[in-house]
Amino acid sequence: MRAIFFGTSSLVPSLSLFDASGALPWPVVLAGKLHPVLVHFPIALLLVVLVLEVVARLRKREDTAELLPALLAIASVASLLAAGCGVALAALDESPGAKVLTLNLHRWLGIGVAFGASLSLFAKSTPTLARAYLPLLALTVVGVVVTGHYGGVLVHGQDYWRDALSAETARERDEGVAGGRIAVSDGDEGSARREVRVRHEESDAPLPSPIDFARDVRPLLERSCLKCHGAAKRKGGLRLDQERYARKGGESGPAIAPGDGKGSLLIQLVSLPPDDDDVMPTRGKLLSHREIELLTRWIDEGARWEPRAPDASATE
Repeated sequence: MRAIFFGTSSLVPSLSLFDASGALPWPVVLAGKLHPVLVHFPIALLLVVLVLEVVARLRKREDTAELLPALLAIASVASLLAAGCGVALAALDESPGAKVLTLNLHRWLGIGVAFGASLSLFAKSTPTLARAYLPLLALTVVGVVVTGHYGGVLVHGQDYWRDALSAETARERDEGVAGGRIAVSDGDEGSARREVRVRHEESDAPLPSPIDFARDVRPLLERSCLKCHGAAKRKGGLRLDQERYARKGGESGPAIAPGDGKGSLLIQLVSLPPDDDDVMPTRGKLLSHREIELLTRWIDEGARWEPRAPDASATE
C-alpha cells in the first residue's frame, strides 16, 4: 500500500508537464479521450469507502478491516489514471478566455484528489497516522465534489446547476419574448402550456456577394449558436467558436460540409419548422429565412473562416 502512495505522489505532480509538450503523441491523445470514461469510477468508489468507513465506526464493526484498504487502493490508482487522462485532455483543448481559469482549477483539483486518495491510503496503513486517516478521506471526498462542479462548468456552462433547478431562466424567458415565442394550451386550464416560436422575416435586400465571415457570419453564430455550442458549453459535443471544431462536428457528425450548404447538418437543423423539437437554436430567436440563406451561401462558397483579429488593447 505504501508503494502505491509513493508511486502516486511522485507521478501526479509530473502530469502537468503534458501542458508544455506541444504536439502530443497518439497514446496521450487517446488517454485524453478516455478521461470521461474513467473519471466516474474513482468518484463513486471514494464515496463508497467514506460511507462504509463511517458506518463501520458507528456500529463498531471490524468485518471491513481488509475490504476498505483494498477498495481505497483501487480508488487511488483509478484517481491517478483519471487525473492523468484529464491533464492529457486539457492539453488538447486550446480554448482562450475565462475558461482557462476553470480548466486549471479543475485540473489541479483533480490532481489533488488523486494525491489525497493515495495519502489517505498511506495514513490507513500507517498506525502513527491512524487519526489523520478519516479527516483526510473526508477532505478528499469534498475535493471530489468541488472538482466535479468545475467539470460540470467546463462541459455545461457556468449556470448548469441553475438550469437543472429551473425549467426556464429569466434570460431564456426574455429571449423567448424577443424571438416571438408564444404560449398555447389545448383549452384545458389545468394542462401544461407548450411554447411555439415563430420565424420572423427580414428585408428582401439582396445578400452580399461574396459572404464575408467576419461581417456576416460570425455575429450570427455568436448570437444564435455559441451559448450552447461554444467553448464553455458544448451540447452534443459540438463547438462552433473555432473552424477546426465546427468542421469536425459533434456526436451527430460534421456540422459543416464546405461547398454543400443544403447538405450540411447545421443548415438542416436551423431550417426545421419552428415547432420541431430538434430545431436550432433550441431557445431564443430563430434564424430568419434570410439568415439561413446567408449561412447556406457561405457554406456553398467554401465556408471560409477568417480567425478573429487579436485585441490590440490586450497586448498593450
